[in-house]
Amino acid sequence: MTKGFDGKLLYNEPASSIIWEISKEKLQAKYAFSSKNPMWPETEKHQLNAFFQELAKGELDFLGRFFEETAFHLVFQWNRKKSPSSNRIVDFRIGVFDKRNKQSKISLPDDFTRKLVGPLAAFGNDVYFYILLKDLIQVADADILSKFRAYIQEDLSSIGDLDLPVLLKMELAK
Repeated sequence: MTKGFDGKLLYNEPASSIIWEISKEKLQAKYAFSSKNPMWPETEKHQLNAFFQELAKGELDFLGRFFEETAFHLVFQWNRKKSPSSNRIVDFRIGVFDKRNKQSKISLPDDFTRKLVGPLAAFGNDVYFYILLKDLIQVADADILSKFRAYIQEDLSSIGDLDLPVLLKMELAK
């Protein structure tokens, strides 16, 4: 559950591909997700045991538990079905839905994205995630972190508590 950019509450049930909006008098579907890969049927969203058993097989795409809305975007965690060449059950990605042109972009698979937690909050065009310091140090060579590599490897790696969460801010294009 999170607060949308307009102050209304947004929520999603664990086995659902719909984000609902709650206003004073009504509940309505605001975002509905689909995929070229199999997804859990919306009609069975309350069958949680069956849903989690199916997830364990790694054969479903599904909306993750994190999502945040800005005036122009919905940023969300997306879980792709297991890749045939991977031993991971779920393939975590970050998605961005542009509300103006109704297009979604999903990140490519990489170690950096897999270690991110979130999105956790949105303010204006800024969206916040966190990553454990030990994980950030491990992925410091990722292209997306090239501008911060020296800072991560020299300054942050000297901090003693490697389980410390590091807050990251992503600025969305207007």
